Amino acid sequence: MPCPAAWPAIPTAPTRRSWPPPTPACATATPRAARRRPSRGPATTSASSRTANDEGRAPVRRRPSVPGASPMLSLCRRFLLAALCALLAPAAQAEAPDYAVVTATILSRAEAALDAYDPASPEATASEFSTLYFGVFESSGMELALIQADRSLLLAIELRFGQMVRQAMKGEPRERLRATWAELRPMLEQGAALLGTSPALDGAFDIAVQAALIVLREGAEAMLVVAALAVYLRRTGQYGHFTALWGGVGGALAASLATAWAFSTLLASAGAARETIEGACLLAAATLLLWVSLWIYSHREIAHWQDYLKTRLDQAATADSGWTVGSTAFLAVYREGAETVLFLQAVGGSSAPAGAVAGGALAAALLLGAAWLVLRSTAMRLPLKPFFTATAVVLFVLAISFVGKGILELQVAGLADISRIEGAPEWPLLGIFPTAQTLGAQGAALLLCALALLWPQLHGGGRKPAA
Repeated sequence: MPCPAAWPAIPTAPTRRSWPPPTPACATATPRAARRRPSRGPATTSASSRTANDEGRAPVRRRPSVPGASPMLSLCRRFLLAALCALLAPAAQAEAPDYAVVTATILSRAEAALDAYDPASPEATASEFSTLYFGVFESSGMELALIQADRSLLLAIELRFGQMVRQAMKGEPRERLRATWAELRPMLEQGAALLGTSPALDGAFDIAVQAALIVLREGAEAMLVVAALAVYLRRTGQYGHFTALWGGVGGALAASLATAWAFSTLLASAGAARETIEGACLLAAATLLLWVSLWIYSHREIAHWQDYLKTRLDQAATADSGWTVGSTAFLAVYREGAETVLFLQAVGGSSAPAGAVAGGALAAALLLGAAWLVLRSTAMRLPLKPFFTATAVVLFVLAISFVGKGILELQVAGLADISRIEGAPEWPLLGIFPTAQTLGAQGAALLLCALALLWPQLHGGGRKPAA
C-alpha cells in the first residue's frame, strides 16, 4: 500500500480522538530519513523547523529518548553475559595465597639482590627486581588484590618497582637503590597487612557484594565517558552516531573477554605484556578524549546551535566524528573491561557459590544503569553552554589522568625511563606521579590544549557561527 502524501483532514466534530491518526508502517521511516538529511528541504522548511524549535515542540526534541533506550538495555544484557562468562571461565586462582608469605619472599630476595649489586655489572640485579614484580608480586595475585583493596598504594608500589629496575640498569650507586628500596619495603609490608586483615569471602552474599563493588568501581569511569558522549550526541542532534557509540561499547566488551582470556592463559608468563597493552590503551584513550573535549569546548559559544549543526552535518566537521565517538567509547570501556573480568574470576574462584559473582555483577550493572538515567536526565535539562563546558572539563580531566597512568604502565613494562623529581606531588588516583616523564607528558598535553584554544583568537579573532 503506497504511503499517503499527507495525513487525512481532522473532522470538525470527531467522535473519537483524532490525533495522532493511525500511522502507516511506511511512514515510520520518514522522521529518521529526515533527520539524516536535514538540509534537503527548501529554506521555508528550515524556517518552519526553527519556529517549532523555538516553541519547544520540534520533533528533534521529542525523539532523543529513542536511540539510547534500547542500546542501554542491550548494554546491560552484554554486561550480564560478560559476568556469566567470567563465572563459568576457569578461575584465575582457586584459593588466595598467603600474601604475608609472598611479601616475605620478595623482601628476602630483594635484600639478597641489593647485597650482591655491582654497578659495573648490574644486569643480574635489574633482572631479579623485574622477576620479583612480574614473577612473584603480579603472578601471585597480590597486584589484583591490591587494586581492589587500595589502588593508590598499588600505583605507588608499581612506580618504585619500575624505578628500582631502571636504576639498576643504569648502574647507579648502591645508595640510590637503597633509598628507593627504603620507600618500597614499607609499602609492600603495608599491602600485606592490608590484605591480611581483609575478611574472607565465605558466603554467597559476601562474594556478590565484592563482585558488585568491583563492577561499580571499574565501570563508573567508563560509564561517565560513554554517558557524556551519549548526552552530547542527543543535545546536538547527531542521532546517526549512536550506532558507532554502542558499537564501540559492544566491541570493547567482546575484546575485554578475549583479552582477559589471553592474560589468564596465553600471556600468563609474559608479565610486561599486560602493562604494555594497558599503557597503550590509556595513551590512545587520552588522545581521543583530549580531541573530543577541545572540540566540544570550542563550540560552547556558537549561537543557534541547531542551525549551525544543520549546515555542517554533511561537511568535514562531522565526517569522521562517528569513528571518533566509537573509538573513544571502545577505549574507555576496553581499558576497564579486561581487568573487571580478571577481578571477577579472582573473587569467584573454584569454590564460589553458583550465581554469586553473576548476581553481584548484575546488581552493579543495574546501579550503573540508574546512575546513567539520572545523569542523562540532569544533563538534558542544562543550557547548552554550561553543559558543553562541564562535559569538556570532565573529559579533559580524565584525559590528563590517563596520560599519567599510561606513562606509568610503560615505565613498569620497561619501555620508558623513570626520573624521580624530589618534592613533586604524588596523587596516584589522579594520575600524577613524581617523575619527569609523567609530569612532562601531562605538561605537554596541557600546553597543546592551551595552544589549540588560543589559536583561533590569535589568528582570526575567534570562531564565528557558520552561516
